[in-house]
Amino acid sequence: MKNNFILLSCFIFFSGILSAQVGINTANPKRTLDVEGNLRVRELTDKSQAPSYNKILVVNPDGNIDYINKQDLQPVKDEFTADKQVLNNIYSTTTGKADDTKFVSCGKFDFAFRNIGANTNIQYRLKNTPTSDVTVYITLEQNYSSNGYQFQVPTAGKTFTSTTNNFGDLPTYGANIVNSELNVLYLLYPGESNLYRLTFYRLDQTTPKTNDFVTVCEKF
Repeated sequence: MKNNFILLSCFIFFSGILSAQVGINTANPKRTLDVEGNLRVRELTDKSQAPSYNKILVVNPDGNIDYINKQDLQPVKDEFTADKQVLNNIYSTTTGKADDTKFVSCGKFDFAFRNIGANTNIQYRLKNTPTSDVTVYITLEQNYSSNGYQFQVPTAGKTFTSTTNNFGDLPTYGANIVNSELNVLYLLYPGESNLYRLTFYRLDQTTPKTNDFVTVCEKF
C-alpha cells in the first residue's frame, strides 16, 4: 500500500512538471515555453520546395509566436490572374554604358541592355536552350526625341537553336537604344498562351552624372 502511494505521488508530481509552463530568464512564464531574450538557431534547411512545410511563423508585439498557412499569403488564382509575372531591373552606371552582367529573367526569356561596339542594344535569349529550333516573332514600339515614334513588325523572327542560344539583337533596326528613348516590345512564345510586354528605357541624368537603364517585363 505504501509503495502504491509513493508511485501515485511521483506520477502526480512528474505530470505537473511535464504540463507546467517553463520560463527562461523569466519567473512568470505565460506560455508552455516563455523565453525572455534572443533566439539563435545554428543550422537550418531550405524547405521552400517541400509541400509539407506549409506554415510560416509569425510574431505579435508581445513576442507570442504562432503560425499562418503559407497558402494564405499567396495571390488568389483565377483565370484572370493565374501565372502572371511583373519583374524589373533598374540600375545606374557612370560610364555611359550598360552593365552586361545584368538582365531580367521572365517566363521563357532573359532580356538585357548590352554593349555592342559604341552602341547599347536591347537583346534577348531563351532562358533554357531548346532541344529543337524555336522562332520568336516580335513587334516593337519606339519612342525617342529626334523624330518621335515608330512601330515595327519584322517579317522575320529570331530563331534560337540548341547551339545558338546566346544573347542576340532584336530582329529589327530598333535594337539600338539611345538616351531618353523608350521602347515597348511585345512577343509570344510559340505554342503558349502567354503575352510578354517589355518596357526598355534609357536616360542620362546630369546631377549627379549617371546613366539609368530600366527593364520591366510583364507576362500575361
